[in-house]
Amino acid sequence: MVGRAVKVLGAFRTEDFLRAVRRVVARHPGLRTAFVPGDQAMVRALHADLPPELTVADAVGLTEAELTARLEAAACRRMDPQTGPLVRVTVLRTEESETVVVSPSTTRSVTFARSVCC
Repeated sequence: MVGRAVKVLGAFRTEDFLRAVRRVVARHPGLRTAFVPGDQAMVRALHADLPPELTVADAVGLTEAELTARLEAAACRRMDPQTGPLVRVTVLRTEESETVVVSPSTTRSVTFARSVCC
């Protein structure tokens, strides 16, 4: 799994961003997918409601090493494919006008949500 982190400089409307991510997941069944054991292989199971995992944290005042550790932990979180969710996003406020958005998956929903609200 490859994580992504995007640094956003300037005003970042966190609630608008999170709302956009939720809407994208609600609209696209593939983002509400889990994988359960089938007879011979894992089988895709679409959920009517599998909300994204959204975390918001204050990282103001962290040292560079502490911030790096926090980013790595967010980007490398393991996911249980049988329970999901596929879309997981962490928003870290690092300074008054700087925010870092981290997604441990390569889904484009985060990029799309960011373009909608920011």
